[in-house]
Amino acid sequence: MHEDVGALEIAVARAVDQGARELDSLDRTIESLSEEFDRVVDSVAVHGSAADADILRESALEFERSIRSHLIRQRKVLSTFNIAFFGRTGAGKSTLLSAFGRLDGGFVSPGESDWTTDVTEIEWAGCRLWDTPGINGWGRTRKRSELERVAREAVEVSDLVILCFDTQSQQPSEFAKVAEWIREFGKPSIAVVNVRNLRWRHPAKVPSDNARRALSRTVREHVANVRAELSNIALGGTPVVAIHSRRALFARAATPFTGPSESNFMTEREKFGVEYLTRWSNFSVLEDLVVASIVSGGHDLRLRSLREGVRGILNSRALELEHQSRGMAPRIEETEQTIAGLFDTLGYPHEKTRQEILRAQEDKDDPVTTLELLRGAPFTSPTTGRLDRHVAHLLRSHLAAPRADSIAESDRLLADAFDKKVVLNELGFNETVYNLEKIQATVKEVWSQKAEFLSRDVTLSVFGAAPDLSGSELDSASLNGAAGRVKLSMARLMRATGVAAGAGAGVLMVPGVANMWNPAGWVATSASVALRLAAEAGKYAGNKIEHLGEREKAQARSEALASSRRAVDRTFDRMEEDLRERSRQSTWDLVGPDLRALLLDAIALREQQAALERLVGRLRHIASTLPVSPSAEATLARAQSEVLDNYAESRSKGQDGEVAVETLGQRVWLGEDWIEDASTAIDVENSVHHTIFADRADIDREKLRGILERMWDPRSLGRVTAMNARICAGPLSVATAEESIPPCDCSRPKIVFLGDYSSGKSSLIKRILIESGEFDSVDMPIGGGPVTVAARAYHLGNVCLVDTPGFQSGNSEHNALALQAAAGAALVVFVFHVNLLIGEPSRV
Repeated sequence: MHEDVGALEIAVARAVDQGARELDSLDRTIESLSEEFDRVVDSVAVHGSAADADILRESALEFERSIRSHLIRQRKVLSTFNIAFFGRTGAGKSTLLSAFGRLDGGFVSPGESDWTTDVTEIEWAGCRLWDTPGINGWGRTRKRSELERVAREAVEVSDLVILCFDTQSQQPSEFAKVAEWIREFGKPSIAVVNVRNLRWRHPAKVPSDNARRALSRTVREHVANVRAELSNIALGGTPVVAIHSRRALFARAATPFTGPSESNFMTEREKFGVEYLTRWSNFSVLEDLVVASIVSGGHDLRLRSLREGVRGILNSRALELEHQSRGMAPRIEETEQTIAGLFDTLGYPHEKTRQEILRAQEDKDDPVTTLELLRGAPFTSPTTGRLDRHVAHLLRSHLAAPRADSIAESDRLLADAFDKKVVLNELGFNETVYNLEKIQATVKEVWSQKAEFLSRDVTLSVFGAAPDLSGSELDSASLNGAAGRVKLSMARLMRATGVAAGAGAGVLMVPGVANMWNPAGWVATSASVALRLAAEAGKYAGNKIEHLGEREKAQARSEALASSRRAVDRTFDRMEEDLRERSRQSTWDLVGPDLRALLLDAIALREQQAALERLVGRLRHIASTLPVSPSAEATLARAQSEVLDNYAESRSKGQDGEVAVETLGQRVWLGEDWIEDASTAIDVENSVHHTIFADRADIDREKLRGILERMWDPRSLGRVTAMNARICAGPLSVATAEESIPPCDCSRPKIVFLGDYSSGKSSLIKRILIESGEFDSVDMPIGGGPVTVAARAYHLGNVCLVDTPGFQSGNSEHNALALQAAAGAALVVFVFHVNLLIGEPSRV
């Protein structure tokens, strides 16, 4: 351990003190933010829907619960410096923690997955260490999700995280969790690669420098893979230390030892001694790095842990609210498209409509104006909508026949009056010229078609009835046809008729205006126009005839006819205009309440989205303004430099020249200082031991040979060959299966080896070939990473052994190649890690 224990205590005390003050500040910030959440929820509850308010209220409560529980957990562990061990199940976390705490091995798994199911807490050098449940396990006794939740909570409140990997393989899912948790909370971390090969850094067992280099090369490959994966998730500055956790535990464990492999523990301690096991476990390098990190920047790590933890929660919640805000966009778009569609149908509402129909008394502005301000753009529908244009077309087309009939009747009455020299009274004119029953039926048909159009466009259930034209007070011109009598009497009569007609028009106009919105008033008001025009025609004809006599009779008749037609046309024009206005008004009266509700919904959605965006901005602003502590990378880099300097000073004395930094790093962090070590006495077993092991090797070799022979009996090859010939001669060919193994096209049955990458497939095949005496020293790719990238065949007597790319290497092509090779296999051998199924076992 670091020699300056006092410095470690001072560093921990300083981290605790500054952490307490930082938590007080964070509490005040969160209190202010919670109040802002409450204001937004209250606003949505008043102006928006109850459902939206409930969702936002639940989100606010969840945010407050999560961040306050986070701060409460931080306060509970504030009294010291906290280090969490995090990694895949079976990676050696419990073994490593037991080595730190000099425990008796009772926490160490005997080989079962998910051995650690709760957080185990121990004291170490004034700090607190936490062993966490492993990720990617089977869920042997508890669900995987529960175990990972427990692990996450421990990581969340830790000051430093020890990332634990091993040399079995490093799966992409491990680094996905690291990215999700460690990077999210901005936790400083140190990666540890637990070397499982018992011969690594065991100079008493491995006297050859070449053998040591080969073992170290494999470890270096695993470390390179870990570093590459960490770089991919923006954690490239994480220091990586290779250690032998089992050897470290055997060196430091308390007795009596209660962990697994008790006999091995006793044997190795007795045979090699604690000092040897300690030195060659490389544990002291990791311990020195942890201590140096706390001493050189423990308070920075604590402040960074607190701030980045809160920053991570704030940014995470901001991301959730932003997603919620974006999720409202389709609802807003749908609502506003519906409104725009109604405006296209009804026409953009005039100011009077907006004020009288759409605006409530308590509204500051009409809802159309408010919504347009919120959306930042006006609605672009014309003031004359599709419905108005459609109704105008219907009125013109459907009233064309009644108009023509009225003109024809007017012409006939006028001609008859002139011919018979009689005066036609108003009642007779109206009853004859305007067929109210026919007009009423026409208007009803127009209203019915309007309803169908509106139903298609708006899908409303009630449309208002057609205006009732019965009982309308129609007026007409009192026409005098006695133009051929004595000029004087005729003229007087015409003048008298004109005056009477004018009086009648004046009298009729008053009830017509009063009944403008009564269906009876539409024709009455319009008919008064005909009466006034006819009166003027009568006066004109009388005056002319009085002065000019009979010669002008025809001209007077023609002018009266034209005036009468104009009067009828204007009557129908005014009728169509009045009906269109009545249609607009009745439709707005009908649709207005629903449209207002729709506008208010759209306003509430816009305001809620704006409130969410303000909250997102506020969360991100607070997250960005939290003080930034010195980076964990800088703190850990200082600690690494200190450890390397101490190592160079204490272990490189007497060597000529300086050691390159890279080489020094490999010697320290990867434990490669053992390669050229000559100080350790070599343990040479006596002849008895050699004899025992030699005999055992012979027995194992014979067993292996027997297994291979039983897997494929050479005597059956003839029958299998004949069977293959029959199959190939049929409609289905096995050539495809054979072609799926491109490395070898021999007729030997193929034994295909499958498994995760770095599970030992290639090593197993190599061992089989060596033990069978058929290994030809061919270059076989073996390493810590996914080095087998294609299927490769090796002949062994009457069979062909096929090595395949490993699963869970992060390369989908490797999976496809392995499964393709297995398609033509006579036998599949699946090679498991020591932890059996971990990560993603679906390929099995």
